[in-house]
Amino acid sequence: MHSEESPFQKPNHSDPLGAALLDYLAGKTNGHIIVHSNISDDEVMSVAHFFRNTKGLPELEQTALRHCHGRVLDVGAGAGSHALALQSQGVDVTAVDASTGAAEVMRRRGVRSVCHSDIMRFTGASFDTLLMLMNGIGLVGTLDGLAAFLEYAKTLLN
Repeated sequence: MHSEESPFQKPNHSDPLGAALLDYLAGKTNGHIIVHSNISDDEVMSVAHFFRNTKGLPELEQTALRHCHGRVLDVGAGAGSHALALQSQGVDVTAVDASTGAAEVMRRRGVRSVCHSDIMRFTGASFDTLLMLMNGIGLVGTLDGLAAFLEYAKTLLN
């Protein structure tokens, strides 16, 4: 349930992640989300997990960031933590997320290039690196969706 301080008048069932991220920025820092999957148990995550700084990232994510080069597209960027880490290193990064709330959170946090879009509808630019962290590949939905995404991803790469 979201109180009157939330940017939404009532719970936003079409953008639960965005609503949770906006609530966190509004000071409700003890929230949790549940990630449902048909291939594993549900995962309960603290919303604070989306707001980690570079030092708070797992080594695997830090390694992935070190391997980013050129223009980077952060796919499913959420609260923008990875984009902000890259941006602080002078990397040209664009963050894209289908969540309206997530896009707003990234703008408020200082991500310079934010695009509110479904990745499969994202057009107009090409990149050297596509970054998909924190279950980002889940955006494809199915194995058929993975094949379609990989074909589309080729059009986004230089």
